[in-house]
Amino acid sequence: MDIRKEQVIEIMMNLLKKEGRNDFLEDNSDLTDIDLNSLIFIKFVVELEDKFNITFDEERLDYNSFSNLNELTKYINSICSRNVES
Repeated sequence: MDIRKEQVIEIMMNLLKKEGRNDFLEDNSDLTDIDLNSLIFIKFVVELEDKFNITFDEERLDYNSFSNLNELTKYINSICSRNVES
């Protein structure tokens, strides 16, 4: 597992712990199974944006945009790549 993916999982697990949950997550964890609400997802996005110095595209600010953490990490990697190329 790459370091960015590990960081994404760690950020989500920490957020869920703050919400009183102890979900175990893996890179292929289905985000709908985690039962996120929009507030937790937005907190997650803000932490990811801060951590990776990125900005999510507006149309991707919906947790239904990503089926699992692996897909989300791929999206983050694509943003980071675009930022490097700019």
